[in-house]
Amino acid sequence: MEKHTNREVVIVGAGIGGSALATALARAGIAVTLLEKSLVHVDHVRGEWLALWGVAETQRLGLYETLLAAGGHHLARHIAYGDDIDPATAESQVLDMTAFEDAGFKPPLCMRHPDMCDLLNAEAIKAGAELLRGVTDLQVVAGAAPEVRFRHDGVERKFNPRLVIAADGRNSVVRSQVGIEQHRDPTHHLMAGMLVDNTTGWPADLQIFGTEARVNFLAFPQSVERVRLYICYATEDKRRFAGADNQARFLDAFHLASVPGSEYLANGTPSGPCNSYGNEDTWTDVP
Repeated sequence: MEKHTNREVVIVGAGIGGSALATALARAGIAVTLLEKSLVHVDHVRGEWLALWGVAETQRLGLYETLLAAGGHHLARHIAYGDDIDPATAESQVLDMTAFEDAGFKPPLCMRHPDMCDLLNAEAIKAGAELLRGVTDLQVVAGAAPEVRFRHDGVERKFNPRLVIAADGRNSVVRSQVGIEQHRDPTHHLMAGMLVDNTTGWPADLQIFGTEARVNFLAFPQSVERVRLYICYATEDKRRFAGADNQARFLDAFHLASVPGSEYLANGTPSGPCNSYGNEDTWTDVP
């Protein structure tokens, strides 16, 4: 039996963007429902570094203190290492990211993506939003009177909200259903990432970028013993981090001659999947 419910706003996707928006709308007294296909948020190896302007948005939305209290971790320094610069020279050119606080911007904030999603889901619910998980068979019809049909808990449901918001990622189902054209750059390199624990010894306030040999490496600490690591590599080397032992090979790649203390990263313990993906840009001309 179909259950018909009218809400003012339906947001498809209960990740960071969708649930933060749902929280803001619900706090403003707007009836909002979040639709999420997953039952549990999992590590997708992305979306854990909030830039300075992103941190400012969390403050504007009244979510910053909540993130900080739940383990949000600021990074104070940035060093660009690499095989084209002596380590001592690189360290003499450290970027102090706390300097932006004089202009009202806090430094970047890091937090494990599933934890941030769970936290913001809870904030949205607390503010009065409805969250439905395990949603399937989603169909969205655009227009002046939009319609959203889906299945939840074995029941066919239909919403006729004033507004439908697609927050379901770059491969958005809603975008394709309503005919918004997506443009995509050709894949020019690949990116692999993994969350690593037991990195005690690596400076917890230090993020790094750099290039050594045939890879570009990045590291973003989330605590005194957890770091998110990334490696960018050539598309012709697409099998580099494939296979059952990919976590070990990924960590081994962080034995970096150009980075003092990189052994604290390379000797860490995998705390999530090692996933690779194309890092091309995608966009729409008419959102």
